[in-house]
Amino acid sequence: RFLTALHERRYPILTRLNKQYADTSRALALPDEIRIHPPRDFEGDRYRIEIQIHDPEGLRKAVTQLSASLENQPDAWHAIFNPSPAEEEE
Repeated sequence: RFLTALHERRYPILTRLNKQYADTSRALALPDEIRIHPPRDFEGDRYRIEIQIHDPEGLRKAVTQLSASLENQPDAWHAIFNPSPAEEEE
């Protein structure tokens, strides 16, 4: 807990980016089988999408859910791929 607080204090922008990303990715309400991984420390523009499946039907279902999410929540997806940390109020 102490180390987490120290890290948050030392890296406030990264902390805000991580929180924003976590909030936005939760808002997408993707199933547990689909995960989006941002670039390390949000430096770069290469994201990784991980889909865990057991069979072709699982892949079809995951791709359909991902596609529907992209169609239905464009603002959230824009926020995922274009993070901008809000300034903290003093």
